[in-house]
Amino acid sequence: MRQRLLTALIMALVMIPILIIGNTYQIFNLFCLVLLVFASIEFRNMLKKRNVLPLWVDVLVILLTILVGASVYMDLSDISTQYFIVVILGSMLTLFMTWIIVPEFKSADFGGALISILYISLGFASIALLRDMGIYVLVYMLLVTMLTDTFAYLFGIKFGKHRLAINISPKKSIEGAVAGLFFGGILSTVFAYFLQVFDFNIGYVLILSFGLSILSQIGDLVASKFKREAGIKDFSNLFPGHGGVMDRFDSLLFSSVYLVLLFLIIEML
Repeated sequence: MRQRLLTALIMALVMIPILIIGNTYQIFNLFCLVLLVFASIEFRNMLKKRNVLPLWVDVLVILLTILVGASVYMDLSDISTQYFIVVILGSMLTLFMTWIIVPEFKSADFGGALISILYISLGFASIALLRDMGIYVLVYMLLVTMLTDTFAYLFGIKFGKHRLAINISPKKSIEGAVAGLFFGGILSTVFAYFLQVFDFNIGYVLILSFGLSILSQIGDLVASKFKREAGIKDFSNLFPGHGGVMDRFDSLLFSSVYLVLLFLIIEML
C-alpha cells in the first residue's frame, strides 16, 4: 500500500504541472506521445504471450501506431489535413504486406496489430485534443473515469455480491458498477456545471456524464479481457503498485474517443 501511494504521489506531481502547462512548447502533446510509445510497447508485449514475432514487426506496428495517432491529432486539430487518408491507407497497406510476407504473422496477430494501431493511437490523440479544447474539459473527463473507478472499487469491496463479468474480471461487481456510474456521473456533472465546462444545460451534461461513465467501465473491461486472455495481471510494472500505462489509462483511452466524436458531431450539426 505504501508503494502504491508513493507512486500515485509521484505521478500526480509529474502530471499536474504538465496538465496545467498544456501545449506551451507542445509539452502536453509530447507527454501524450511518450505515453503512446509505452502503451504500444506494453500492448505488443502482451500479444507476445500468444505468438512471438520478429522484432522488426513489433517495431513496425509501434511506429505505425505513433504515425496514425499523430495524423489523427493533426487532422482533427486542423494543423494538417493533407496526409491523414494517405497515412491511414499507407499503414493498412503496410500491415497487409507484412501479413503476407511474414509466415509467423497470423490472422490473430494481424487483428492484434490493427487493434493496437486504432485503439491506442485514437485514444491518446483524443486525450491531446481534449486538452486543446481547454484544461477543464480534460479534467472533467479525468474526473468521470477516476470517480467511476474509485467508487466502483470501494462499493464493490464493501457491498459487491453479484459478479459483473466473472469470466473477465472476477472481482468486479454489479453493485460496484452501479455505484461508480452514480457517483462518477453525479460528481463530474456538478464539476462541469459550476465551472461551466460546457454550453449544454445540466440535463444534457448529466446524460453525457452517465454515458461516459458507462464507456469508461467498458474500456476497463476491454483491457481486462486482453489481460485475461494473455494470462497477465498487469500490462507492465512501469508504475509500481499501479501496473503500466495501459492499466492506468485504459478507461480514459476508451471514453475520450467518444467524447471527441460527440464534439465532432455537434460541430457538424
